[in-house]
Amino acid sequence: MLDCRSFSMCSDNKNKEPQPGHDRRESDINKNQDLARQIREEFVQPEQSKQNKESVEEQVDDYENRLRAQYRRVQDQDLIDRETSSLRQELLKRELQLETRPIHEIQSEDKRLINMTFVISLSVILIFVIAALTNADQIEGFAKNIRSKTIANLSWFYLLASTSFLLFIIYLGFSRFGNVVLGDPNEKPEFSDLSWAAMLFAAGMGSGLLFWGGAEPLLHYTSPPVGESRTPQAGSMAMTYTALHWCLHGWGIYTIGALAVAYFGFRRRKKYLVSSCIPEVFANANLQTILRAFCDISATLAVIFGMGASLGMGTEQFAKGLNLVYEIPLNGVNLQITVLAIVTALFLVSATTGLNKGIKILSNLNIVVAILLMIFVFVVGPKLFVLKLFVDSIGKYINEIFVLSFQTLPMVPSYEKWMGNWTINYFAWWIAWAPFVGIFLARISKGRTIRQLVLG
Repeated sequence: MLDCRSFSMCSDNKNKEPQPGHDRRESDINKNQDLARQIREEFVQPEQSKQNKESVEEQVDDYENRLRAQYRRVQDQDLIDRETSSLRQELLKRELQLETRPIHEIQSEDKRLINMTFVISLSVILIFVIAALTNADQIEGFAKNIRSKTIANLSWFYLLASTSFLLFIIYLGFSRFGNVVLGDPNEKPEFSDLSWAAMLFAAGMGSGLLFWGGAEPLLHYTSPPVGESRTPQAGSMAMTYTALHWCLHGWGIYTIGALAVAYFGFRRRKKYLVSSCIPEVFANANLQTILRAFCDISATLAVIFGMGASLGMGTEQFAKGLNLVYEIPLNGVNLQITVLAIVTALFLVSATTGLNKGIKILSNLNIVVAILLMIFVFVVGPKLFVLKLFVDSIGKYINEIFVLSFQTLPMVPSYEKWMGNWTINYFAWWIAWAPFVGIFLARISKGRTIRQLVLG
């Protein structure tokens, strides 16, 4: 008869015997998990952090593909599913933390950045103004030297960048992202369609369009970049060049800035700053702050110099127009200073009364005056010729826009010089204004979809 105690002891001893196959499997599983976690570390670093759920899914898919390339056995499927699910949860948790951060933390962070940007930008502007007042000729020569070198070496980059912005926003507008609301998903637009369109027009176009809209085609007609002047071909291309400078490319530059600021302003509850769009490139908080401050300072200086150039040219043109039409004496710069003071007063009144009053009223008035001016020119002008030219210009612009968007003609020096004086000058002007106009467009477009902003 068997002793039960002996049987029990035998069973226990058997269970305690080493099992080489089982230990090997445990070791392989541990090694596989360690390797999977090493790959995973590449996807959870701060510089790899993405900004929306779609990008999170792209990261998870990329991670899963990396794991499948590493583990090809059927029994590794559980490991792949477990690791990809864990990564997805971690990335979505990070996104949730970004969108639910305490508002006081965000405001405190933005306040420090704004203070730093203000002090440094003001210091740079004061230094520049003092240098310009004491060494005007040297500053002018320095600026011309930078401009000529930029045109000679970076004209291709300005064309490529501006066209890329345009193509990208077209993709956003007509893709699945076009239905994304700039704000809460159920939020309604703050302004009516008419007021919104009026503010869009007023933000993007000003005195420059009124002056150059008529003067530029005449200049291209009499001095075309290529071909003979004062010919039907020169006249047709003159309208096309003007449309290139004032139509889709400029609005593409403005819109790309508006979309970026709107997303982070409405979804991440950040200030309407250019730096709000900068992802977490550095794990070190100080380096990240320096990068954000650099972006804001660059944007602030671009806006100030761009605004200064626009106000200067607009004031001079307006004063000259008063002198020619009403024979008001210029008296040196006295008339220009008077015009500048009136424009500044109107700006201050509209800015201090807010969007719903001053800016909205002035924008509506602006669009009404523009429409009345257009009707006046059409009624008193050659109506049939205007209609034919309008249709012809649209067709020519559609036909030539793709070619002109990439055309540099490096073997034609006259075209390169013309492009630097016109096309690159315009695109640089649009880019300089993009931070300011982009922030304004983002603010007035709250509650609208990306497609509405792109098509607006």
